[in-house]
Amino acid sequence: MAKDIVEHELADENSVYPRLSSILPTATAFSAMSRAHREILHHGAALGSSRRWLSPNDADRYLIRDGQRIIESIESLVRIHSAQEEDIYESAGNRAYF
Repeated sequence: MAKDIVEHELADENSVYPRLSSILPTATAFSAMSRAHREILHHGAALGSSRRWLSPNDADRYLIRDGQRIIESIESLVRIHSAQEEDIYESAGNRAYF
């Protein structure tokens, strides 16, 4: 799952956004989307690094709670980010046909 998210974010940055920039007149939307990508990747890296240096014996209720919060943050960011993408792609589609 984490690998899929990272691959999606990188594909957007390297392929999708450059193509859409010719259709949409402003880069502001892409700046916000790039910022969302960085936040998602940052939280994913934080979760991944804690997983690497913690063993099951180290986990207490506080570490578990912190991990759950990171996961919930990633989920919220991805939901908002996906809604933003839909809006941008809809706008690009409308402009491409007019």
